[in-house]
Amino acid sequence: MRQIEDSIESFFEQCKLDTEKAIKRMVRNEKILEQLEGGKRLRPMILLLSFKACTGGADTEEEYQRAVEGTVSIELAHTSSLIHDDIIDRDTKRRGKPALYVKEGVGTALLVGHKMLALGCDIALDHGPEFVKLYVDTWNQVLSGELLELQFNRRKKSLSKDFFSIYLSIIDMKTASLFASACRAGALEAHADSEIVDVLTEYGREVGRAYQLADDLVDLENGEMLDSVVLPLLNRVEKKGDGFSK
Repeated sequence: MRQIEDSIESFFEQCKLDTEKAIKRMVRNEKILEQLEGGKRLRPMILLLSFKACTGGADTEEEYQRAVEGTVSIELAHTSSLIHDDIIDRDTKRRGKPALYVKEGVGTALLVGHKMLALGCDIALDHGPEFVKLYVDTWNQVLSGELLELQFNRRKKSLSKDFFSIYLSIIDMKTASLFASACRAGALEAHADSEIVDVLTEYGREVGRAYQLADDLVDLENGEMLDSVVLPLLNRVEKKGDGFSK
């Protein structure tokens, strides 16, 4: 069992290392590189795990490196969303450092985030129309989730709505969509059958949901997320005993 655990850990470490090398090779903008520092690279690892699952490890070095390049596109989109999130949520720290908008102003932060999206799309173009559509569709979902959360937090959404349903929708659009897309991209890169592509997409979505649920619980335990959809949801569950039963 320990040998299996070591092999898995070694695989993920190699995925992260390969992604870091690709980022340094493909991204030339210093401000963007600075924002990419310190990430856990979960989505790139999910992409490469999906790719290897589909190839069975029979891929060539060239095919693998092409998949690695695809991870850069995913990581750019993800990090761009964090930059924009910090501005909207007024979070002053990101990855242990001052948020970009705190350090250099909102205008610079917005433009750097946009530039990251453009670069990510450019990389997706090199991987074909399916990847471009996946990239655009995913970013559209992330934006929809951000808008829904913003509307709720500003109480523009009716408080009679199902809080749990809203919470899950936000998770699906803002977080799970990126995990799902990473899995899908890996399967597409491996030229997997459409049925396998769809199954891995849903697997990625479930991983993303679980990740965000765990992350939110940690934040709540630390006294954070006081002005989010989560707190009123928990208040309702506590008072009425409903919500999670659904």
